[in-house]
Amino acid sequence: MMSPLRDPHQFKCVATLKELIPAKSVVSSYLFYDGNIELGLAGSDRFVVAHTNNYVISEFWACARFDPARVIQIAEHVNEERDPRMMYLMQESWPKYKDPFVRSALFFLLNRYSEEGYPSAGKLNFANYNPLIINRLKGLKNLENFHLYRTKEENFLVDLCSSSEHISSDFILIPAGKFHYNLFDHGKTTSHENTAINHNELSEKFKEFKRKSLLIYKNHPKLFDVYKDYNIKMINKHGRPTSNKDNSEELIIANF
Repeated sequence: MMSPLRDPHQFKCVATLKELIPAKSVVSSYLFYDGNIELGLAGSDRFVVAHTNNYVISEFWACARFDPARVIQIAEHVNEERDPRMMYLMQESWPKYKDPFVRSALFFLLNRYSEEGYPSAGKLNFANYNPLIINRLKGLKNLENFHLYRTKEENFLVDLCSSSEHISSDFILIPAGKFHYNLFDHGKTTSHENTAINHNELSEKFKEFKRKSLLIYKNHPKLFDVYKDYNIKMINKHGRPTSNKDNSEELIIANF
């Protein structure tokens, strides 16, 4: 099953993940957002427990799975009446609406519109919203092999390292996105839907993981040094494995 949301990182590594994660496996996923990887696994006979510490993300998925028709009705109305100037203003104001279904519909619309895949940021392209996406949203009502868990821990690694849920999981999955050095993160504001990641801390914690674990990153040369002792699979822009670093767009880093 495909997610109705745009993936900000446009990961294409699901086919390779299915080769690494056998059918019937239980997967604990962290930093959950758009769900493209998780739904791809859940739709292929893997059971996924997705974790997020972000309220607006968990709210969208709760509303979309409980009553997708209501989310669609609101989204369709806003889309028909949209004023481009107003939609750019909505990028700042959408979380302030009182009705959770209105917030969820705006989250969905702005995610689809945004070239960056974030409701609160990016140039808007209204062609990214279409009937095919509506059908994906309808399908969430019958979603199987998937469970979403929201933690209140500000640092997702605290949840990961303290949670008893991952102990019964066969695999830990962390789609970490783009690597950076966190040099100027102190005091920096983030959008409502972003989850902060300290990549240095993540690499240190990864060394302690006892379960089979996988990190997914966009390609960055530093990662080959940081994770030189681990199994690194490179994925090209077509989602296929490659041995050429220059053609690699994604990295799957595994401790097994």
